[in-house]
Amino acid sequence: MKNKKNTLEKEKKRMIIIGSGWAASSFLKYLDSSHISKNYEVIVVSPSNLFLYTPLLINSIFNSTTLTLPISELNSFPIKYINNKVSDIDFQKNKIFLEKKEGNEGDLLSSNLDYDYLILAHGSIVNTFQIEGIKENCYCIKEEKDSLKIKEQLNLLFNSDDNSNYPKNIAVIGTSFAGVELIGEFIDKIHQKDKQNQKYKLYAIDGLKVPLAESNSFIQKYIVDLWRKNNVNLYMDQFVTKVDSDHIHTTKNKIPYDIAFWCGGVKASSFTDKINKSLGIKYLQGISVNQFLQVKNIDQKNVYAIGDCSFTRLAPTAQVAYQEGKYLASLFNHHFDPDKMKPFQYKHKGQIANIGQKKGIYFSGKTYFHGNLTKYLNNFIHIYNAIHYKQSIMLGKHFIDPKNKP
Repeated sequence: MKNKKNTLEKEKKRMIIIGSGWAASSFLKYLDSSHISKNYEVIVVSPSNLFLYTPLLINSIFNSTTLTLPISELNSFPIKYINNKVSDIDFQKNKIFLEKKEGNEGDLLSSNLDYDYLILAHGSIVNTFQIEGIKENCYCIKEEKDSLKIKEQLNLLFNSDDNSNYPKNIAVIGTSFAGVELIGEFIDKIHQKDKQNQKYKLYAIDGLKVPLAESNSFIQKYIVDLWRKNNVNLYMDQFVTKVDSDHIHTTKNKIPYDIAFWCGGVKASSFTDKINKSLGIKYLQGISVNQFLQVKNIDQKNVYAIGDCSFTRLAPTAQVAYQEGKYLASLFNHHFDPDKMKPFQYKHKGQIANIGQKKGIYFSGKTYFHGNLTKYLNNFIHIYNAIHYKQSIMLGKHFIDPKNKP
């Protein structure tokens, strides 16, 4: 019996997923459990075994809520997890190499692993555009550890006993979705802590003339009007050139700050750059893929890239990554049946955000709306789009009782 079991295990193809974000988690969620458990050994390699619900990451800075879910709960088939990073890949020999770690034991924690199929879903990193002082002096919000670190600093800022050192200056650099939502959270927090708006000054800084440049003029004006009503200091149409320990230097001004946030976008990671170089790919934005999300320049056609690490000319959003993961799962579920292998097609469902004062905005093409109902619609969308019903329940409880902190 033992030999028979080993033979069956060897007959299974090994599928390795690198990453545990939106793309990887969506892929795992939509895999057919009965088909996968019979035919594949599934291994996830990532520094975290938790899926993080990133659309509420900024909100979590100001509220007590749980945004993570173990990837093992995304589906019923066995998922083997390796807490590590991949240092290199040999695409000809179908082998990945893991970073060296002390205490590695067992076959799965050896320095390398063979694969039959490889799914690259390792995401992107913060893009500072090599501006002097951003990394050293600004907070970026990309992972849960960033949220926890910022929460500690805001506790010190908002609960200081030193009444002589006011006003406190809070600067948000970048006014796309992350920046707009962060400013909205600060508007509510400042009003809660100081209704006279004398202890805190909030700054919105961007090289573009308007916030949410990807939206329309009505939405942009609606946001700016709300900011002005809440005494947000606008420094638009001026690029940041340097950030020192006390001031943000722009092309037009020198702005003081006590705490500063960088919301300037993302770029390809050094690991993505390494993969592109090894494959002779010249794209700087991500790993080039074909219409089936297969990585180009690989003869075996057994490597896929999904989410922020891939280059598909689509915005690096959770919505895109989610749809790519779901699509790729369907290919595996249908045994790569040529009759069912239709090219990936992204279906844009619009963009929505909370902007403070219990108001939200939504736009999709020429369609847009705003106001209090939009904010509650956004809450519903978060609950509906959670990766798992357990996470939907957690988010529902959060919106009912957010337990505001700090």
